[in-house]
Amino acid sequence: MYLKYYGFTKQPFQTTPDANFLFLSPSHKEALASIIYGIEQRKGFIAITGEVGVGKTMILRSYLETVEKTKQKTIYIFNPRVSFGRFLITLLKELGAKPVSGQANEMVSQLHELSIAEYRNGGVVVLVIDEAQNIPAETLEGIRMLSNLETSTEKLIQIVLVGQPELEALLDRHELRQVRERIAVRARILPLTKTESFAYIDHRLAHASIHKRPIFSKAALDLIVKTAKGIPRRLNIICDSALITGFGYQQPTISHKIAKEVIADFRVPGFSQFWKRRSAYARAALLAVALPVIVYLGAGVKVPGISVASPDLNQLEPKSDQKAVAETEGTTKNVGSSDTAKNAGNSETTKDPGNSEAAKSAASSETTKDPGNSEAAKSAASSEIPKTPMDSKILESARGRSENHTLTTLQRGATGPNVTALQQILQGRGFPPGNRDGVFGLRTEAAVLAFQKGAGLLPDGIAGPQTLAALRRAQL
Repeated sequence: MYLKYYGFTKQPFQTTPDANFLFLSPSHKEALASIIYGIEQRKGFIAITGEVGVGKTMILRSYLETVEKTKQKTIYIFNPRVSFGRFLITLLKELGAKPVSGQANEMVSQLHELSIAEYRNGGVVVLVIDEAQNIPAETLEGIRMLSNLETSTEKLIQIVLVGQPELEALLDRHELRQVRERIAVRARILPLTKTESFAYIDHRLAHASIHKRPIFSKAALDLIVKTAKGIPRRLNIICDSALITGFGYQQPTISHKIAKEVIADFRVPGFSQFWKRRSAYARAALLAVALPVIVYLGAGVKVPGISVASPDLNQLEPKSDQKAVAETEGTTKNVGSSDTAKNAGNSETTKDPGNSEAAKSAASSETTKDPGNSEAAKSAASSEIPKTPMDSKILESARGRSENHTLTTLQRGATGPNVTALQQILQGRGFPPGNRDGVFGLRTEAAVLAFQKGAGLLPDGIAGPQTLAALRRAQL
């Protein structure tokens, strides 16, 4: 309805988890890194938690977009409120096998055989359980037994539990303490900060807009961000409704008045009362959209579903807080000490995560841990990262010390021999970056995130000085 009027190629604030619109705040990066690291290093149990609407499913979908389907069999369970027996039947069917028996112990044995076969062929079985807070305690205890399926060195089935904070309460129950102790990797997705909320809206608008012009006034954005309280789903709902209302009024810019009217139509928090009164223009605009759908459904025709597309890597934008990157790109932004950076040519407004207390806390607890200065960090890196012989000249090239290569930091969107060298090194360290084609795409970023997680660095997906130095130490 409003796409042509505002110059959009697609709806910028749809609530479905479309990986094209992936926005990675520091805690989202931490969660994505935890999933990648836990699976690729075969840690067994991984737990990701977060409030309703913070983007847990988006992170999952984005990860699944990066996996090599031929080497990983992923079973995605989105309704785990079933008995353990029913759960096993579902797993076996998803793996293409017919249960040999209705007995749980026999089905576990069958699953063990299938997992070993995958392992021998160089593959891995990954079980992803969404809405994991709804798992019955008896079923969760049964799932724990699946973590006993292992070789002498590695877990055969990787289990990812994703759920709301109630999952943490479930795992804290005394009778489930054995499950809790099996979880090797944990992460929690936090609501966006005020700065991140503005960047989130900018990111979505930039990804969908034809024309680079302000669509929301500053006053409107301030009110929307304050109301949403850092929950991406709320930001999507309010912004989408504001665009509908603005179209109804034929207002090219969403004003504070429009934002206020839209927010008055919701009961915050909770958003349980979605619609109240609309103006005549807004109601007419809504009816213009709804009427064709009503007629379409009335004719007995199914509305086609929306498929999740592959991410547009040029639009997936990291945060900016790496001085080395800023200097490389000819900017003078005052940034922090992590590897994170942002292309100077990007039209979106640069936000400094260091302004928030959460980012400061994260920086003080994570970023300052330099593996080169800490024996404990050295030990952790050497124990987690497999070592293989690599030509040190390749790494020097990736670090930009070669006379022919001056780039000192690599990030999503970069191309060339430095990226190829980085991909070779990551492959040698046991963090496969996908195709070693010299293109720093989402798969390469995922490999960098996983390496950073294992090396004790703040996972930001950027191969900056700290990350490259850790790669060099891992090589030695």
